[in-house]
Amino acid sequence: MSPHKLVKPGEKKTPLKDLSHSNHIPPSVKENVLKVLDAGSLYRYDVADGKTSEVSLLEKEFAYYVKAKYAIAVSSCSAAMYMALKCANVQPNDKVLMPAFTFTAVPSAIVHANAIPVLVEITEDYVIDIDDLRKKIHPDTKVLLLSHMRGHVGDMDKIVEICKENNVFLIEDAAHSLGVLWNGKQTGTIGKVGCYSLQDYKIIKSGEGGMFVTDDDVVAAKAIIYAGSYETYWSTHLLKPEIMEEYQKIIPTFNFRMSNVTAAIVRPQLAFIDERIKQHNQIYFNLVHILSKSKYIKLPKHDSRVSKVFDSIQFRLLGFKTQEIELFETLCNQEGLPIQLLGGKKFNARCFWNWHYFKNIYECPRTREILNSSFDMRLPLSMKKEDIENVGNTVTGIIDHICAQNK
Repeated sequence: MSPHKLVKPGEKKTPLKDLSHSNHIPPSVKENVLKVLDAGSLYRYDVADGKTSEVSLLEKEFAYYVKAKYAIAVSSCSAAMYMALKCANVQPNDKVLMPAFTFTAVPSAIVHANAIPVLVEITEDYVIDIDDLRKKIHPDTKVLLLSHMRGHVGDMDKIVEICKENNVFLIEDAAHSLGVLWNGKQTGTIGKVGCYSLQDYKIIKSGEGGMFVTDDDVVAAKAIIYAGSYETYWSTHLLKPEIMEEYQKIIPTFNFRMSNVTAAIVRPQLAFIDERIKQHNQIYFNLVHILSKSKYIKLPKHDSRVSKVFDSIQFRLLGFKTQEIELFETLCNQEGLPIQLLGGKKFNARCFWNWHYFKNIYECPRTREILNSSFDMRLPLSMKKEDIENVGNTVTGIIDHICAQNK
C-alpha cells in the first residue's frame, strides 16, 4: 500500500478508521446481565441460602486468573487504591511515594487519605527511576503506590528489594496492566496489594469498577470491611471468622461495593483476556514495524522479564522543537488520528504540573521533558491490517511533512 500522505483539499485518500472507541462487548455479557436482571438480586449480599452472588463468583474467578489468594470487587480502581492506603495504616501527613507519570486518580487517592504524594522521576521507558526512588525514600516513608502506567513495568526485583530494605508497604496500581507479567507473575500480585481498573478502555471493562487483590489475611479482612461489608455479610468472603470479628469492631465502613449487574458484565470477559492480549500485541508489533523506520521516533525499550499487553502505543519525537511537536499533534488530529501529547493540554490529568490540589515537594524535570515530547495512542482490537498501515504511514508522513517544511 502506498503511504497515507497529507493531501490537498479535493484529493482522494483512504479514510482512517475511528480509533477512539473501546473494545466491543461479547454477546455472552448481554446474556449474563439479563440473567441477573431476571433474577432480581442486584445487591451483592442479597443472596438466598446455598446460592453465590455474581460478585462473589467474580471475586473467586478473578483471584484464580491473577493467582492471588483474595480478590475484592469494588466500585473503581480509585476506591481500591484508597482502601489499600487505609489497609497500610497511612496516617495524616505520611509521605507516599509514586511515579510522576500516572493518572490523577493516584495522587488523589493519597490526598483523600490525608497523606502527602512524593513524586519520583520516570525513565525514557515510562517506568519509575530506581535511582531517584532510592534518593527519595526516607525513614518516614510509609508506602510506595507504584503505577504501571500504560502497562510499562519497572524492575520489580529491585523495587521489591528497596521496599523490603526500608519497610515500605508496596501497593501496585495495576489499572493498566491486567495480563502483564513480571517473570511469569501477574503484575498486581507482586506487592502487598494490587488494584485493577474495569473502566471502559481496559482489557476487560464494565464502564466503571475495580478489583483489590492481596495474599494477606489481615489486609483482606480490613479491605472487606472498608469496601462496605457489615454485620455478618463478611462470611461470604471465606475468611476466618475470628479475623473478621476482630476488625469489624474497629474499622469504619465505606460503600465501595460492586453490584451484581457490574459483575455480570465483567465475568464473561475473563475468558477473553488471553486472546485479546494476543490480538493487541499483533497490532502493536505490526505498527512498530512501520514506525521504527523513522529516525525521529523513539519507542520505549521493553525488559525481557516483562510479558507485555500492548493495547496502546507511546513514543517520543526526537530532534523536534516544541512548536513542531505541537504541530505534529494538530496535524495527526486533523487527519483523524486520536493521538495525544502526554505533556499537552491545560487540563491533561496525566501531567503532574496540573495537579494543584497538593503541594509538590519535588519538581521532576526529567519526567516533564519526557512527557512534553511523548505521544500516546490507543490500539483498539477493531484495527485491521489496512488500518495499521494507514496509521503508521500517516504518522511517518506527517513527520516527513514537518521536516520538509524546515529544510
